[in-house]
Amino acid sequence: MAYPTASFSTADKDRQLAKPNYAFAKRQRDLAKKQKKEEKRLRKQGSAAAPTPETVPPIPTTEKTSE
Repeated sequence: MAYPTASFSTADKDRQLAKPNYAFAKRQRDLAKKQKKEEKRLRKQGSAAAPTPETVPPIPTTEKTSE
Protein backbone atom coordinates (compact mmCIF):
# COMPACT_ATOMS: atom_id res chain seq x y z
CA MET A 1 0.00 0.00 0.00
CA ALA A 2 1.46 3.29 -1.05
CA TYR A 3 1.07 6.33 1.14
CA PRO A 4 0.55 9.71 -0.45
CA THR A 5 3.53 11.95 -0.04
CA ALA A 6 2.96 15.44 1.17
CA SER A 7 4.66 18.14 -0.78
CA PHE A 8 6.06 20.90 1.41
CA SER A 9 7.39 24.12 0.08
CA THR A 10 10.73 25.48 1.29
CA ALA A 11 8.92 28.12 3.37
CA ASP A 12 7.21 25.37 5.40
CA LYS A 13 10.53 23.67 6.11
CA ASP A 14 12.09 26.90 7.41
CA ARG A 15 9.18 27.70 9.67
CA GLN A 16 9.36 26.09 13.11
CA LEU A 17 7.08 26.15 16.08
CA ALA A 18 8.04 28.48 18.88
CA LYS A 19 9.66 26.70 21.80
CA PRO A 20 8.10 27.27 25.20
CA ASN A 21 10.29 29.36 27.47
CA TYR A 22 10.28 27.20 30.57
CA ALA A 23 12.76 29.41 32.41
CA PHE A 24 10.48 32.45 32.05
CA ALA A 25 7.42 30.50 33.18
CA LYS A 26 9.29 29.17 36.22
CA ARG A 27 10.50 32.67 37.12
CA GLN A 28 6.95 34.03 36.91
CA ARG A 29 5.65 31.23 39.15
CA ASP A 30 8.42 31.85 41.68
CA LEU A 31 7.75 35.60 41.74
CA ALA A 32 4.03 35.03 42.25
CA LYS A 33 4.74 32.57 45.05
CA LYS A 34 7.17 34.98 46.71
CA GLN A 35 4.70 37.88 46.50
CA LYS A 36 1.90 35.77 47.97
CA LYS A 37 4.16 34.65 50.80
CA GLU A 38 5.19 38.26 51.55
CA GLU A 39 1.55 39.43 51.63
CA LYS A 40 0.70 36.62 54.05
CA ARG A 41 3.66 37.54 56.26
CA LEU A 42 2.58 41.19 56.33
CA ARG A 43 -0.99 40.22 57.23
CA LYS A 44 0.24 38.06 60.10
CA GLN A 45 2.71 40.70 61.28
CA GLY A 46 0.10 43.46 61.16
CA SER A 47 -2.49 41.49 63.14
CA ALA A 48 -0.01 40.37 65.81
CA ALA A 49 1.87 43.66 66.19
CA ALA A 50 -0.99 46.07 66.83
CA PRO A 51 -4.53 44.95 67.55
CA THR A 52 -7.21 47.03 65.91
CA PRO A 53 -9.22 49.42 68.10
CA GLU A 54 -12.43 47.44 67.51
CA THR A 55 -10.97 44.32 69.12
CA VAL A 56 -9.50 46.05 72.19
CA PRO A 57 -12.03 46.35 75.02
CA PRO A 58 -12.37 49.83 76.51
CA ILE A 59 -10.43 50.48 79.69
CA PRO A 60 -12.85 51.22 82.53
CA THR A 61 -12.14 54.53 84.16
CA THR A 62 -13.16 55.01 87.74
CA GLU A 63 -12.90 58.50 89.03
CA LYS A 64 -13.27 58.79 92.75
CA THR A 65 -13.02 62.30 94.11
CA SER A 66 -13.76 61.47 97.69
CA GLU A 67 -10.68 61.43 99.85
